[in-house]
Amino acid sequence: MKLAILMPALLLASCGDAGKTIAYNEADARDGAEFRHVAGQVLMRLDQTCPYSTEPDLTGLYDAPNSRFANLVFRLDGSARGMDLAIAQADYDYRMSQMVLECAMPDQINAEDSIRSQVDQAMELVIRLETLAAHMTAGEAG
Repeated sequence: MKLAILMPALLLASCGDAGKTIAYNEADARDGAEFRHVAGQVLMRLDQTCPYSTEPDLTGLYDAPNSRFANLVFRLDGSARGMDLAIAQADYDYRMSQMVLECAMPDQINAEDSIRSQVDQAMELVIRLETLAAHMTAGEAG
């Protein structure tokens, strides 16, 4: 049995600034599936709802991937991939709103190792998003 997803050929969706609209259709949604998935993984790794540490030297390690991700979001604003980022963010926010989190106390043993691992994974995923965006944007232009 095949599941059919029905959607209008053209959806106009807000992205970024109020009043800004972009064309986003079924092909964009299909093409952006991997992109949205990776974006969700980035959001999960950069989320500090339950921080491993409260030490500024350690929490500051998140600055580089956060900045790089924010730059990507800015660059893609107004594009189909920008819309995919907005969808990934909305999906992530919804999932988080449905959870009851019980966080461990920050600054436990191995906090630094845990943070470095999260930051390294986040940076790898941001780089993957940048690569996907570059390939997808090149395909849109051509």
